Amino acid sequence: MIIVYSRAIIAIVKFLRRLAKRLARIMTHQQARELIKKIIQAKDRDELQKIISDNVSACDGVFFAELEAVVEQFRARQDEASAHKLKEVGDFMARLRFMI
Repeated sequence: MIIVYSRAIIAIVKFLRRLAKRLARIMTHQQARELIKKIIQAKDRDELQKIISDNVSACDGVFFAELEAVVEQFRARQDEASAHKLKEVGDFMARLRFMI
């Protein structure tokens, strides 16, 4: 009986550790906005590629929701070119992210 309880406790502890690691990887809205700002302000293609490669594994639903909100802000200001470019970058990052 004690062995069964010990195994159950070990399984629960392992589960909680995995959950804590997963929660630690969730991007906050502020982190997402800061990353989007870096993407927008990238000086050139090389810098953009570095920003993407350094951060794509952390991008989650929060990031993609914030990115879509920024795309909509560009559209609301009639800046369709910026909206289109940012949307393309986001689509590319989504494809990369979900290949990992």
